[in-house]
Amino acid sequence: MNLTTPGPLNYSETQIRLRMAKAQILARDGDRGASAIEWVIISALLIGIVAVVGSIILSKLTDKANSLELG
Repeated sequence: MNLTTPGPLNYSETQIRLRMAKAQILARDGDRGASAIEWVIISALLIGIVAVVGSIILSKLTDKANSLELG
């Protein structure tokens, strides 16, 4: 059984783009731009960690599911 679902990297990319867009809006408005960029960096690091852990879990679950004998 092969399921194709958006993986953690797709989610991570979406979140990073969202954070960057918010940071650009804040920087353009002059609302503590440096602080916004710091939050983008922190968020990107956290999203990266989540993506790595999610990929590992997905890989292990896929390997286990493929090793099951059906029928």
